[in-house]
Amino acid sequence: EIKSSWLSRAKSYRHFNLFLIACAIMAVSFFHIWQRVKVLEQVKEVAVLKKANKMLIDDLKKVSSDISRLTMASRIKTYAQDTLGLKPIRPDKLFTLVPDGVEADKLDELASMLSTIRRVAEYIPMVELNEVRANELRIVRSDSLVSAGQRE
Repeated sequence: EIKSSWLSRAKSYRHFNLFLIACAIMAVSFFHIWQRVKVLEQVKEVAVLKKANKMLIDDLKKVSSDISRLTMASRIKTYAQDTLGLKPIRPDKLFTLVPDGVEADKLDELASMLSTIRRVAEYIPMVELNEVRANELRIVRSDSLVSAGQRE
């Protein structure tokens, strides 16, 4: 009864409807302000994260360029010769180990072909520019069949 009497007295108050409307407007206003504050905080946080992301991307580019610079074959070769005292090996002294179970035709055919071309290129005779200009080219006999055919 006390509750119902209090509620009925409040409803009978002539400005009760105005008071309810004012309370609703204030609640909506507080919610709107709270939402705006949260949105602004989120915008600031996104800006900070974008800046950090940009810095990380720049660092990644720097590291990638450092890796590219450090893995250059010429730099590794110079380091191996100067610091470690290693010397380059001739292609004819180079061989490839094939693990058991790997078939020979599965090897890199391009690498094999390039190695063969390099070995052949070592035995190709070199002609000097002066010899070409003077038209004094000498006949080079490199094939045993050609040599045998000329003897007959």
